[in-house]
Amino acid sequence: MIPFRSFACRLPYPKLIPSACLAAGVFLGGCSSQPDYVPENTPEQQAERPTMQGQEAFFDGKLLVEANLGRGFRLRQVRKKDFQNRAGLGDGFTDVYMLEEPEPEEQVYIPRMANSTLPPVALRLRVTNGTDAPVDVEFLHCDSSLGNFAVRPEHLTIAPGESGLPDPMTSLLGVMNNEIQLKVGLRLAGKSESKVVTLKVLPGQNMDEARPGHRGGPRAHRD
Repeated sequence: MIPFRSFACRLPYPKLIPSACLAAGVFLGGCSSQPDYVPENTPEQQAERPTMQGQEAFFDGKLLVEANLGRGFRLRQVRKKDFQNRAGLGDGFTDVYMLEEPEPEEQVYIPRMANSTLPPVALRLRVTNGTDAPVDVEFLHCDSSLGNFAVRPEHLTIAPGESGLPDPMTSLLGVMNNEIQLKVGLRLAGKSESKVVTLKVLPGQNMDEARPGHRGGPRAHRD
């Protein structure tokens, strides 16, 4: 008698299934109602911010406070998600564009407000000691239509004839006027004083061109 041998029925392994699942995952992962990166500026958002400056003397001329308002970003590389590379071919990110940040001391990225079409602006202060002795200056407040700023550091020790600069302060609100009233409060040697520093657009800067909706170029004339 011939012994009975059972034969296992082996089906070929469907090698295409993992690939199909991976492709489906990549496709579905790329479908999202929210962008995975900050979109580049639209033409309305690419307008140059005006450079504004102002100064005011404090404590009978012992201190000179200068204020400067300019663009709030330096060149900074931004990356977005890359789902194909994230599947195992890379670190999951790819470089896409650069943000404009002109000042090197600004190290923190400030996100743009979702409901604002204006780019951020940076406020910088400089305090000059006009006396013959070192002074310790305390910032009490710094308020304007761009917001109430918290000056850091709060205290500056400034040598005779030298200047001290606190950290730049960024505002997400737009500049819509040719002048900005900045109310600055200082304390020196136990005395407090508050004054308004008026920032004005410097010569050569066109405020109208900085406003959203301006596309530049000559206007068309109708007969």
